[in-house]
Amino acid sequence: SDLFRLATLHIWIYMVRLRVEKDEGTYIIQHLYDDMMHDIQSMILHAPQVKRIFLNKYLSEVQNAFYHAVMSFDEALPSDDYVFANHLWRHIYQERPSVDAITIASLLAYVRRELATLQKEPTEVILKGGHDWTVPTVLALRDFQALMNKGSASR
Repeated sequence: SDLFRLATLHIWIYMVRLRVEKDEGTYIIQHLYDDMMHDIQSMILHAPQVKRIFLNKYLSEVQNAFYHAVMSFDEALPSDDYVFANHLWRHIYQERPSVDAITIASLLAYVRRELATLQKEPTEVILKGGHDWTVPTVLALRDFQALMNKGSASR
């Protein structure tokens, strides 16, 4: 889902910063991941069309998608903007041809800005979850708001 892809991206942004914090950072990364997987498991279990017997299969697919996206973002991080934008288009927008270059560039600018901001944040602020996320610019704000509304409606 779109919400899962956005959650994956934001967890990865935190992961980049928290990796330097060693044990405490690893603990928080794992906690973020576990919370996301717990939420996904709850959504799957409460979906009327999903049979409980397939839960492990669905969770395995979600886990694979998460790790694939994280590895892709890690690979793209030191690259130029064109390469990184391509990775974002592939994993966030699922290579939809309808997504224009301005939207992708806006997402790229947002990700780079958040990564830079987190690098400057004191460790204590990050470890306590005190980071204030900025609002994506042209990231089709209406799409971003729709995703957030969709996510809050499903809880």
